[in-house]
Amino acid sequence: MQALLVGGMLGPVGLRAASAPSGHTLVLGTQPLGMPCSAISALIQRDQVLQQTLARTQWRLSHRPFGKGSDMLPLLSLRQLSAAFLGDMPTLVAAALGEAAIVGLVKQTSTAIVGRGLERIEDLRDKRVGYVEASSAHYTLLQALNLAGLQESQITLVPLAVDQMVEALERNDIDAFAAWEPASSLALMRHRAHRVIFRGSTTDYLVINHFFTQEHPEISLALIASFVRAIQWMRLSRLNLDKAVRWANDEATSFSGRALALPLRQLTAIVERDLLDVPAAPWVSPPDAQSPLRQEFEFLARLGKLPSQARWGQVERAFGYDGLSKVLTQSRQYQTHVFNYRE
Repeated sequence: MQALLVGGMLGPVGLRAASAPSGHTLVLGTQPLGMPCSAISALIQRDQVLQQTLARTQWRLSHRPFGKGSDMLPLLSLRQLSAAFLGDMPTLVAAALGEAAIVGLVKQTSTAIVGRGLERIEDLRDKRVGYVEASSAHYTLLQALNLAGLQESQITLVPLAVDQMVEALERNDIDAFAAWEPASSLALMRHRAHRVIFRGSTTDYLVINHFFTQEHPEISLALIASFVRAIQWMRLSRLNLDKAVRWANDEATSFSGRALALPLRQLTAIVERDLLDVPAAPWVSPPDAQSPLRQEFEFLARLGKLPSQARWGQVERAFGYDGLSKVLTQSRQYQTHVFNYRE
């Protein structure tokens, strides 16, 4: 069933029949347990405009779900993933190695350190802290420790999947955790003793393999057009947003065996706050020398959290990719206002 179709008839968007051999697959890495990127990826997977565009040149879309962005980096490097939704720390790693073209903003918000019975960052000393290695929340934890004059060696790091953290805190298996939404909101809802002791700003991005954009430029633009459509469609009405969040919840259930525990209204509020209400999103300005992302790069490099061959110039090049600009300035050609989502 078609969810919605506006803006005209489906037609060609510039793909040429010779642009790819038969049977090629555009493989998208997704994170079903994170909002709002899971809502976007759920829409991209159901986007019939994208499916028809790809089919004209014998391409198809496939998705691979992951619990954390750092698990996607080796596959993105090996080109087993064409594109991925990544937090800022994995994005920096991929970009600094020259392997990424950064398309646009997926999330602008904060990640949180949530503790049970803790008041300050300094209270983390000698405590067990749940975290996801090389994630945006890991960077937030490193920031917090640095501000408190603590080292990672002065806490006990407990690697956990993001959907395990709230229950681990409730069972007293850990004393605190660093995570992204919806984990932090869920923890606050579940127990009055849970409180946020630190927040750090964070961003997520849609990233395409750099070499993929060079070898298959129009396929890359077709994916970007679907990305833009997803955000436009959610902005059109609350009904659309609710549907996208329900589909995202279905993806989370399929991936982890259980639905996201927050009520629908809170999940939609996260998508609105972290993406739809962000001015100009998904557009993102290239970072300059004073940007938070440059500061993050320098901070992680000092701590030895980036590969030795990582270079800031590669990050600047990654942000220089003009795919989003092309799609937005040629919106009619790329059908960014044509919506057709499979139920």
